[in-house]
Amino acid sequence: MGRGVVIFLAASLGLNFLIAGYLLNDALDQDRAPPPGAAEFRGFNNPRGLVGAADVLSPESQRAFRAAFREGLPNMRAHHKEIRTLRRGLREILAAEEWDGAAVEAKMTEIRDVRARQQQAFDDAYATALETLSGEDRKRMIAFAEQRRMERREKRKPGPLPDRP
Repeated sequence: MGRGVVIFLAASLGLNFLIAGYLLNDALDQDRAPPPGAAEFRGFNNPRGLVGAADVLSPESQRAFRAAFREGLPNMRAHHKEIRTLRRGLREILAAEEWDGAAVEAKMTEIRDVRARQQQAFDDAYATALETLSGEDRKRMIAFAEQRRMERREKRKPGPLPDRP
């Protein structure tokens, strides 16, 4: 076999592995969540997705909605940082030699309280942002949310059961 044929076969084999790897990765990657920077709509209780849902609005409405919503983000972030700190404290309590059920319950209560305040901050920011929209824009966002919900429901439907021998 000539040297050119060997080089061609090696290049062809490498290209085939590259294509097979790409297709396999694509097939296995279908159920993974999008990267954190993706603004795909994942529900009205998700800040990143909510701002992404504004894509169905006119450019002026998008700017007004996003600006109003972002005003509330610092408050939500502060609550998130507080929850992380409390969870670190809970881990320390859980890892202690002596079990202190009262301390665990107290820390969990603190976490629940901060979560409730965080949800309230989100709801306030969301309501403020919705005030900037017309009724038609709010209907458009709701229709978009319903469409996405139906798409997710269709994806989750199991296929037919395989025949068993």
